[in-house]
Amino acid sequence: MSDQYDPSNLVNLLRTLQAEETSLIFQLVADRLAHDTGSILHALAGTASLLEENPAGDQRLLVVGVRRESQRLERAIVRLLEFLRGLDAAPTRFRPADVLASLVQATQPYLHAQGVQLTLGRLGRRAVLVGRPELFMELVWKFVSECTAWADSTDARPRPEVRICWTDTAGGGHLRFHTRKVRIPDEFRMLIAKSPRCRDILLQSFPTPWLIMAALIDRFQGRLRLLRRPPADWTVTLIFKGAPPHDE
Repeated sequence: MSDQYDPSNLVNLLRTLQAEETSLIFQLVADRLAHDTGSILHALAGTASLLEENPAGDQRLLVVGVRRESQRLERAIVRLLEFLRGLDAAPTRFRPADVLASLVQATQPYLHAQGVQLTLGRLGRRAVLVGRPELFMELVWKFVSECTAWADSTDARPRPEVRICWTDTAGGGHLRFHTRKVRIPDEFRMLIAKSPRCRDILLQSFPTPWLIMAALIDRFQGRLRLLRRPPADWTVTLIFKGAPPHDE
């Protein structure tokens, strides 16, 4: 029957999202590497300049060697960044409502078996975003997956509930997660509130899924708002700018 659940759809989806996640992690690490190595290269260049101002006989070859190796390292880093950033396909225009409907259809039975009730609320279908629809799907999937770990431990029968809605606005749209029996950790809210550069410094301090969510929110130029409804209900809103109109 056409409406029968096909597990292969979920398997293929998870493979796609895993590939997207791996590529994104490579890019995050590469950006951090470029930043840290760039600081070292600038320091070496400054040291070489100071030595050139008052060169001693035995320092000339040292300065030449420092500059040569610094330039070689810089070229290697540039090639690495070009390769990793080249893995990211060109952005396209897509309707978030279509992505959300596809994701829920593929993952709903699996999440139900994991004890998470995922439902789809109203979906406005006018808004268009620019980016990779696979990355948008990865952002939503990461949050929904984390809700399994965030189940309210004080509930005798913790069965997290997540309802996803999309509301069109004049300049884009709002993605809302209405959750029940979920306790969002304070550390997650702290991470999201930090600037991208601060989050980069804390790469080893937070779970990887959280860092991926934060990076993807930045990638889509989104803003996150959290509204708590005691004891363990939340409305998580992501605000996105829509795609500019097509050039005439």
